[in-house]
Amino acid sequence: MQALKIIGYRRFIGSLSPDGYPGAPAFDPPDTQPPDDQPAYGWHPMASTVPLGDNDYTQRVIASMVVGVPDVSLYAPGDLVILDGRDYVVSQDVRDYTTGPFSPGPGGEVIVERVTG
Repeated sequence: MQALKIIGYRRFIGSLSPDGYPGAPAFDPPDTQPPDDQPAYGWHPMASTVPLGDNDYTQRVIASMVVGVPDVSLYAPGDLVILDGRDYVVSQDVRDYTTGPFSPGPGGEVIVERVTG
C-alpha cells in the first residue's frame, strides 16, 4: 500500500529543569524552520470531548485524530504532527501493525490530539 498524503512532523526534544521539572517544549526542527515531511495513508476523527467541572475548562474541546502511517517507529508521545496546517500532539504510544500474526501489516496508527477553547 502506498502512502499518498504528506503530513508535517516535529520531534519533541523536551528539557528538564535542574530540579527535574519539565521545561518549555522544544522541537526539531524548530518553529523557525519548516517541519519535516512524512508520508501518511490518511487520517480521521477518533473522538471529541469537552471536560466537565471547573469553569476554566468547560470551554475546551479535545479532538483526537487517528493518523495512518507506513512507519510508526518515527513517532513518540509529545511529538507534533501537522494536519492541514494545524498542530496536533502525539498523545499515546503508537499502534504498530507490522508484527501481526498472519502477515506484516501496512505500518500502523498514531493517535494525536488538539486542544481548542
